[in-house]
Amino acid sequence: MRLDKYIKGIISLVKMAAEYKPDRSSTGKYKASAGMTNKNDVNNKEDNKENIIRRSNGIIPAEAKDISCEDPKIHILYKWEKGGKFFAPGVLLYVENGKGLLHEEYYYDYEKMSFGTLMFRDTPLFQLQGRGYYCPTCEKIVKSGYDLEKTKEFSCDAINEDGALFEDVVEQMKPLLGLLEEDFYCLWDTKLYPTDGNGNLFWDFPNEDKALLGSCICYLGDGNYASIIPHYTIGTQPKRLYNPERAEYYRDKKGSRAIAYYMDGNLTALIDGHHKAMAAAMEHREVSAVVISNCCYGEGKKEKYLSANEVQFRLEDLPNDEPIYEWIRARLGRKYRVKKTYKEINVTDDTAFSFDTKELARQYPTVFEKGCVDYFGKIDDELIDWLVYGKGTGTGTKIVPRAAGASYLDDLQLLIKALGTIRHKRFFEVADHILHTEVDVDTLIMCVDQIGRQLEIGDTMGSGMDIDGIKDYLITYMAEIEDEFPAVGKEIFMIL
Repeated sequence: MRLDKYIKGIISLVKMAAEYKPDRSSTGKYKASAGMTNKNDVNNKEDNKENIIRRSNGIIPAEAKDISCEDPKIHILYKWEKGGKFFAPGVLLYVENGKGLLHEEYYYDYEKMSFGTLMFRDTPLFQLQGRGYYCPTCEKIVKSGYDLEKTKEFSCDAINEDGALFEDVVEQMKPLLGLLEEDFYCLWDTKLYPTDGNGNLFWDFPNEDKALLGSCICYLGDGNYASIIPHYTIGTQPKRLYNPERAEYYRDKKGSRAIAYYMDGNLTALIDGHHKAMAAAMEHREVSAVVISNCCYGEGKKEKYLSANEVQFRLEDLPNDEPIYEWIRARLGRKYRVKKTYKEINVTDDTAFSFDTKELARQYPTVFEKGCVDYFGKIDDELIDWLVYGKGTGTGTKIVPRAAGASYLDDLQLLIKALGTIRHKRFFEVADHILHTEVDVDTLIMCVDQIGRQLEIGDTMGSGMDIDGIKDYLITYMAEIEDEFPAVGKEIFMIL
């Protein structure tokens, strides 16, 4: 680098430090929108048919079968592998004669507060609290009851095995599934980040009266929305049950699965596997998990369907078994009844861990960052070359999923965020190109912020530099643009 530019950058940095006054009025750059219909809700539009599951889209039909339990019965209706509309392998099932001990309850007070609560017997485990109407697209207050005391039904040897077959896991989960209410559910064999998506470790989540991203569909800006795939989890067991030796035992067992219950947005309630999730956090990896999603029911102009996590199951594609159709007709024919149960959570668990949980959580993406990755789906060299350098046509399977009204810069900003989130080998190359060719201030700040994020977690992003070298790069760049783009220079100062 040129010595004169570096010295000029140092002088600018010192000057900014002398003049700096922190702005305490900021409430964050990104907010979820209340104007987007939740993708879990019923959608009667005919143009949504591409989400409908068909036999030709990789689904594996399975004959309905009874897995005998003492009382409840678990009927497997479909099973599938990852691919197409399926973000993970899984099964669609019906719980017959469920005990209803593990269930959801809702309370509406249109003038004050509404509550959506996951219950075990009479104990609230996890809750989403919304002001006024329980809006599925508005950020909600999230609370953990930290009071799950597991029963014998939670025991499952296959869950603890490193790499057990999913079929064996489902088979051994039948006592736990029998605790659910009689209804349709999806089980997803997936992976979760052991955080809440907002910088908190799953087992050190602050029960505060503050609405959080992740509690609804995440708005990415300019008409772009993220998915409602389960990505994050929050503990429901008391922190006093933490056993360091148990967590250490699972550190090298990546295939051992936790069990979580999907709530809304990208959030799940962790109902089994707290030590597996803690072990994953210590290893800076995701935790393998089976996620239970309660199905919704919909009826379009020409068809009826079940849906969960953006995937729809047409009734005509379900196995030709008359009892199953009777169950479905009965469920679809019921009028929705709000359960007038008031179960507000006001729990404080002051148990402290002997390590820095914030440092562990910092290694994982935020809700917004993960939303940017989901927005693009597959990120490869062809997509990068087309969007960043204008090479190729961007046609065929490589079309950027640009929302109506979204611009080239919108997608470019989301891409740089996504590249940093997945720590792509071309991240620094792309960031450097954008910083020296674009003139849009928001896009430049997005690049600088993402470089700062990588510095925070100690990643050099394939730049060929060490951490100090990247800091020198930012100082030199600040000297180059401080007159033309003072807001970008200020952002660099904040990072350094």
